[in-house]
Amino acid sequence: MLRILRQVSVLITLAVLTVSALAAGINERSFPPNTKRGVLNGAAYPDVVIDGKIRQTLPNTRVYNEENLIVMPNQLTGNYIVINYFENDFGEVEKIWILTTAEIAKTLPKAEVWTPIPFKNPTLN
Repeated sequence: MLRILRQVSVLITLAVLTVSALAAGINERSFPPNTKRGVLNGAAYPDVVIDGKIRQTLPNTRVYNEENLIVMPNQLTGNYIVINYFENDFGEVEKIWILTTAEIAKTLPKAEVWTPIPFKNPTLN
């Protein structure tokens, strides 16, 4: 009986690992609207150089590597890293994603342009 329970537990463990490995391969990263693409070069933290321009980061800026794991911004080394990045309303970099070769081949959707919606007072017709 104990032998059968061990075999069943091993089979369940293998099935769970297989399903999680398949799910990890299927999941694509989604980027928020108005994400931009650029080339990251090494710089002195807390600043980053994107497309040759020094950009400011925030204390809570998150950098994600190719596996979507968080990397500390001061650990970024190397030049010419293709990234997607997201800026806040003040132009500060909030999030950085280091892209895989498959993601580099894809194009980003067009940036959304904010347009005001005119208010119409229903009581004044």
